[in-house]
Amino acid sequence: MTDKLAAQLEDVIRLAASMPDPHHTWSPVHAADPSRPVTGSPSKPDTLPFGLSHTLDYWDTPPADPTGIRSRTGLNQWATAWAVAWWTWRDTPNEPKPTSQPLLWLHANLPWAEISYPAMDQFAAELNTVHYILQQACGLTPIPTDRHCPTCGQTLVHPVTARGVADVYHCEDCDNDWTAQGIAEYQRLRILAAAPYVTRDQAAHLLHISRHRIRVWINRHQLHPRPDGTIPLADAYHLATTPPDTQKPR
Repeated sequence: MTDKLAAQLEDVIRLAASMPDPHHTWSPVHAADPSRPVTGSPSKPDTLPFGLSHTLDYWDTPPADPTGIRSRTGLNQWATAWAVAWWTWRDTPNEPKPTSQPLLWLHANLPWAEISYPAMDQFAAELNTVHYILQQACGLTPIPTDRHCPTCGQTLVHPVTARGVADVYHCEDCDNDWTAQGIAEYQRLRILAAAPYVTRDQAAHLLHISRHRIRVWINRHQLHPRPDGTIPLADAYHLATTPPDTQKPR
């Protein structure tokens, strides 16, 4: 988990440096004429007037709850809460309390925490939330695709970076990157590993060979089709990957 957490924490530190100030990015408040009667429905109970819901950290959550982060100030409060928790658990009074640059302190002490701190699963979950919030704030929210991770089945996304949308597919669950060719090749290998009986056309497509080559193997009694015409894919794969001078009838 350390490598993934370290990479995510590094990305949070990088994004925090460019996190826009919500007071600057949110639409300015325009004063209304107090003599005019109020019309329309009142403000929703789960929001604050004048757009303050988008600028005030933790107004609707407990302190240091990552879902309440709105600004760098709130981010530092969250990071400080975790840094102080690690520092307290380690019980090293000679070490100064980590109230300055808490994100950098967390990154520097992550190897220790991974081994010694008991609530790292909670930290990892909160860090994932913080990372997503910062991506949204910086306009870098990953774009979901219609493809799924070959290894875990989760929906793959296109990462968005400062340079634009990446052409790779990323699994946020197992943290793997895929190309379109890599996904197709992995699926092809899974079919080969299952070793089913397939048609000659299917075998030619999966093995990237010609139907003529398959026909030659059959005529030489190196490949034995079933009565329905299908052939064993495992045998065809063996022939396709074996030098011709070493091939023998099976």
